Amino acid sequence: MPSHDKFGIPYLKLSEAKQGLVRLDGGFTCHSKGETMLFARNGKFYFMCKDGDHFIEGQADDGIHCIGIYPT
Repeated sequence: MPSHDKFGIPYLKLSEAKQGLVRLDGGFTCHSKGETMLFARNGKFYFMCKDGDHFIEGQADDGIHCIGIYPT
């Protein structure tokens, strides 16, 4: 799995996730491109999307990099 997008910008590492702002790319059908807040529940991080809570572990296919999510 890639650690950076096609422009060389690194994706958020799951191990470095914390509550606060992150930036999303335009690839999410449930949320618009731009900044959003990460929240934590039971040690897992998520952002709120049009479908409810979107847990970011699902973006880390390699267990490390959250594809489509960037640190701010």
